[in-house]
Amino acid sequence: MKQSNLPLLLLLLTATTTSIFNSCTRETIEEKIIFPDSNDDRESKNTIVAYNIFNDNIYLNKTFPMPSNGPAYIKKEIWEKEQKAIEEHKKRFKLFTDIIPAEYRKEITQFTVFYPEEGSNVYAYMGDRKENSLSQFSLGLAYDIDKGKTQIPSFSAPDNKLNTLGYDMATYAMIHEFGHYITKNKTQLYLSYVPESDNYVSNYKESSFIKQMVNISWKKKIPVELAISMNPSKIFNAFPKEFVSVYACSSMDEDGAETFAHFVLLNDKPEDVDGKNKKILLFYKNPEMVKLRTGIRQNLQKLGIVPGRPNL
Repeated sequence: MKQSNLPLLLLLLTATTTSIFNSCTRETIEEKIIFPDSNDDRESKNTIVAYNIFNDNIYLNKTFPMPSNGPAYIKKEIWEKEQKAIEEHKKRFKLFTDIIPAEYRKEITQFTVFYPEEGSNVYAYMGDRKENSLSQFSLGLAYDIDKGKTQIPSFSAPDNKLNTLGYDMATYAMIHEFGHYITKNKTQLYLSYVPESDNYVSNYKESSFIKQMVNISWKKKIPVELAISMNPSKIFNAFPKEFVSVYACSSMDEDGAETFAHFVLLNDKPEDVDGKNKKILLFYKNPEMVKLRTGIRQNLQKLGIVPGRPNL
């Protein structure tokens, strides 16, 4: 599976071809050049509509048919309404761009709206778009993410599972999901080609945040049988000082995103006294992450959201 040089070639041709297309706007031309290949290797379940992202604007890429013989909880009228709700989708995407500084999200090139599973608390997701690239990511938001703006879990929620530090679920989800990008981009992982399957697999670098977190908690403290039990509450209750929340115990990836969110939203730099604090301090050791933290917190303040306090 060889990576095409077509996008780079087209980008190089931008300056010399723009004047030819008199009937098109510059933005339309750039959109077509930036996204010559809109096919993704990883299509998420229950995706309603997908957009390409360019200069903080979203451009309709494709709509998806409602799953045939799909689960009963998916309502046809909602699915069809969301396929046409472009202006509403722009507002939802703006929640993300208002919070995350532009210079740190250039590799997030796709935005999707999806239908969450029944009973799910999933409001968003972040993932890589291509099997052979760590430079293109997709942000997905649930069609009903707006209801998350009215939900602020108690700081002392059972097992701290939904501890969002006093922020509403929608705001917290934006930072948590961006934490997945921060801990899974090309500065953190590398790709290995597997000839037998003609495919690529990603591996964490030794210096990556996740690999260091594994060495702090998962490898040194958590017994193997407990780690593979896939029981977050059981892991958290056994080692509450190793994780910022129960959800962080769901996997090493969620540990990374949850720890990043707490790094951003906790007001004070913690002392190096336990596993969860050691993991938060990993981000403090990185000057670029400290700069990013400041940027996000300043953006929250511009929105009238004071870090560390409920915003409703």
